[in-house]
Amino acid sequence: MKSILLLLAAGSTLFADPVEIRNRFPKDGMHYLGAGGDPMACTTDARKATWTIREDGKSVHLIHEASGKAFGFVKGTPRAVDPDQAATLSVEQVEEGWVRLRSAEHGMLHTENRQGGIQVGDEPRPDWWSAQWEIVTRTDHETLSSPDGRCRIHFSLANGRPEYSLTFGDELILSPSPLGLVFKDRPPLTGPFKVIRRQSRSIDETWKPVWGQQSEIRDHGEELSIELEETATTQRRMILVFRAHDDGVAFRYILPEQPNLSTFAITEERTTFHFAAEADAWWCEDLPDTYERDYRETPLSEAAPEGMQTPATFRTPQGSYVSIHEAALVDWAGMKLKSADAASNLSPKADLVPWFDSDIRVKGRTPMRSPWRTIQLAKRPGGLIESSLILNLNEPSAITDTSWIEPSKFMGIWWGMITNTWTWDHDDPDQHGATTERAKRYIDACAEVGATGLLVEGWCEGWSGGIPGWRNMEFTNPTDDFDILEVVKYGRSKGVRLVGHHETGGDIPNYERQAEAAFNYYRKLGINTVKTGYVTGDKPVYTDTPPGNEHHHGQYMVRHYQRIIELAAKYQIMIDAHEPIKPTGLSRTWPNFVAREGARGGEFNSFVGNPPRHTTILPFTRILGGPMDYTPGLFDCAFQPDKPFSTRANQLALYVVLWSPLQMAADHYQCYQGEAAATFIRRVPVGDWDETRILDAGIGDYIVTARRKGKRWYVGAVNDENPRTLKVDLGGILDPGSNYEAILYADAADADYRSNPHAMEITKITFKSPHLLELNLRAGGGAAIEIHPAGDPLELPEGDAGTPPRATPLRLRAKHSDRALTSVDGTIQQKDISKGSQQWMLEPAEGDQWRIVMGDLVLAAEGNENGAPVRLETDRKDALQRWRLEHVAGSYYHIVNADGGRLLDVIGGSYADGAATHLWEKAHVPSQVWWIDPVE
Repeated sequence: MKSILLLLAAGSTLFADPVEIRNRFPKDGMHYLGAGGDPMACTTDARKATWTIREDGKSVHLIHEASGKAFGFVKGTPRAVDPDQAATLSVEQVEEGWVRLRSAEHGMLHTENRQGGIQVGDEPRPDWWSAQWEIVTRTDHETLSSPDGRCRIHFSLANGRPEYSLTFGDELILSPSPLGLVFKDRPPLTGPFKVIRRQSRSIDETWKPVWGQQSEIRDHGEELSIELEETATTQRRMILVFRAHDDGVAFRYILPEQPNLSTFAITEERTTFHFAAEADAWWCEDLPDTYERDYRETPLSEAAPEGMQTPATFRTPQGSYVSIHEAALVDWAGMKLKSADAASNLSPKADLVPWFDSDIRVKGRTPMRSPWRTIQLAKRPGGLIESSLILNLNEPSAITDTSWIEPSKFMGIWWGMITNTWTWDHDDPDQHGATTERAKRYIDACAEVGATGLLVEGWCEGWSGGIPGWRNMEFTNPTDDFDILEVVKYGRSKGVRLVGHHETGGDIPNYERQAEAAFNYYRKLGINTVKTGYVTGDKPVYTDTPPGNEHHHGQYMVRHYQRIIELAAKYQIMIDAHEPIKPTGLSRTWPNFVAREGARGGEFNSFVGNPPRHTTILPFTRILGGPMDYTPGLFDCAFQPDKPFSTRANQLALYVVLWSPLQMAADHYQCYQGEAAATFIRRVPVGDWDETRILDAGIGDYIVTARRKGKRWYVGAVNDENPRTLKVDLGGILDPGSNYEAILYADAADADYRSNPHAMEITKITFKSPHLLELNLRAGGGAAIEIHPAGDPLELPEGDAGTPPRATPLRLRAKHSDRALTSVDGTIQQKDISKGSQQWMLEPAEGDQWRIVMGDLVLAAEGNENGAPVRLETDRKDALQRWRLEHVAGSYYHIVNADGGRLLDVIGGSYADGAATHLWEKAHVPSQVWWIDPVE
């Protein structure tokens, strides 16, 4: 260090105040020269590593401040020794700010092993970071404590550079970590600084969200603002604002208007999170254009070098839970976390998503402020979910009249496209999902699950071709087979609104040109919710400015998403954004931003199958930022056995566990018909809760969530791949001594997400609080529970799903095409609905077998091999004329021939009117699934 050398040359005493001696190679976070250990080692806790430097000619002695011991050697090994045995060390400057400490007898001091041990010798090259040290003097110490005193954020200037550390109770969570901003073509704003102003205030207010996990939220914390000014001639200023709440801490940068800093381009944010020790981490990889990746559980030291999306969540060795995220992301780049270098594997740093093909992260003009960098803290995992820190850091609602914003459930012409049953595009009208007739049938079905909305995707022109063919969307021009006026009118008569859909295909200029007209169009139709999409195949979006692309999570798109939500509010429209920027609590300011995707949702159960642990991690990571449109409620959990994901009871529990004010009953509506379990979907509230409690949880293993609406409680438990029994104490949420009734929707004893996902039991119990409820959660399983106080009776749900209707004329309709099984000149085809030969009856045969008859004729196969044709016959002579009805879900069945076990199938999976049928081995395709539809 230049000043040290000058002081040594002058023969002066070095540093009147104690110093820290910090290694440049922070091996596993062991930063500071400490006096503990045998031999001596580095420590992460700067509080235990302060030294007095005593001058001895042109050399120095190091005296440990706390113990009074000196740095010395015993048989060549660094040890804490008495001061009269202190080692004599020379100080050699390496570069500005960094020095080498050398013993003439033993060589250079350096760190070597994973425990941060101190070594000596000349083996390291002189330029190795492990042999370089920074001598740090701290000034301007400030500590900001939460109201309960547990969360404490410590600020200081380290050689004039701003740093902070964090303690939670008696545990050091983050050791001193740097702050600052780096500009393009300007000196970095990292110091040295002096403090020119301090200002503090207390916050204690209660506010009511428009919707949320609590009906009232207390914002109770302490705030400290520190204004810094460079000591250099530029004298630029920066304000750091810190908050401390009982559930965590936060800080942000403010760049005030000033002569020496007007417009700027930030290339790096120096915000770092120096963890004091190794930690368990739950995270997904830090891609700039998608969050839709599997969550992993690894040591932090493995996660930080790869890079993490936020929220990222950690468990310290002392059992504290920490989640790092951001709040109020309005005009900045999205933050990821990544180690600055391989040496800093316990020190993830803010890694802002850049403008495309550029090193610039943020463009701005003073005055400007960053998002809050948030650190939620809890002693149990559920405390993270119960935290309101991120919401409290956002501004109050910018919408004065919020009466039009209301949580709701919806169904959708969507899952059929996701599962390749139908298509979004209109290129083949037989496969097009969004038709007037189908939409009206879905509207009729909405009442069964209590849905007041119907999403219709693929309704407008512009879907032709694949990505990037979706760049020509026309958001006010329906296809010719979708009469939006008729559908809206029909929905209004049934109390069901359309949920609009704007898939941009990532073409931002095309959408922004049409957005206002499209919102106005929807408002005139009475549509108050729009699902937006930005599908690009995980690639950047398209822009009309050089270089022609931008990242989904960069500043350009953050600004776009903000423009869209504000424009939607102007037309009283709620937004459910897919392929979004992550939520950061902005739903407090813009409560019409009711939901987002932003992680692997239920659609991945068609693509690859989400592992069961996925939904036990989401509540502690992605959903800490805000609600997620996960799309639960898949009742056909075995539609692709090679991609198992959960039991049916687990799907019900997700309505409680994965909260959102906009919840979808995602499956084909036929899957709910006659199903007693659908009663829970109809009854469970969504989004607008009075109270939320996490009763038990192990991140990545299981979670039990309880939410209250009025006097009724709803409990959801989801489990990973390992069966387990939980004893859940309900006494903490129910009035002691009071009587209650509960309906349990739980895994049957033989349920398993891989082999028997539909096995489920629905039971009713009565009990007095306090009560210990035993839940036997199967592999990939769960439980959903509705609890009412006595006097508010609960009826046990009933359903006839799985019992084929008898003595009733039926249509047998192919799941993929909706066309009906029809007799045409002696052949059996799928045909459009008509008054022709499409009405069948079920006639009992041997055991669990049926004959499928039309008048005096019976449906028969000509053989039992693959490809055997199907026809009508007059007699009833053998097994080729008998069929088993294998229940799938709701009113869906496989029609299985009794002779050989092959399935009735539409040849080639054709959608065409007149496509023939045959027998084929079970292939788990929609053309082998039949909807038994009673003829009215």
